[in-house]
Amino acid sequence: METSVGFRYSTKNGSGAWTTNWTSDSRTYFNNNTFYAATQTVPGFVPTTAGSLRIQCDASDDSDRIFVDAVKITKFYGPA
Repeated sequence: METSVGFRYSTKNGSGAWTTNWTSDSRTYFNNNTFYAATQTVPGFVPTTAGSLRIQCDASDDSDRIFVDAVKITKFYGPA
């Protein structure tokens, strides 16, 4: 993956607008052929059955192969 590739994840509750919760670029956070585990807390997000999660990669061309798996969404009860 080239150094100019960026990632972001966003959340949306129902028909509202997408909110970007995290952004990165490959120079800072990623090395090729490496598995990563990460935890993100989204303050103020109240998940519902209409909630959505979006993970985006701004790849420079179609030859990049990015795999996202084992995504787990957990609801906190009380202050995060």
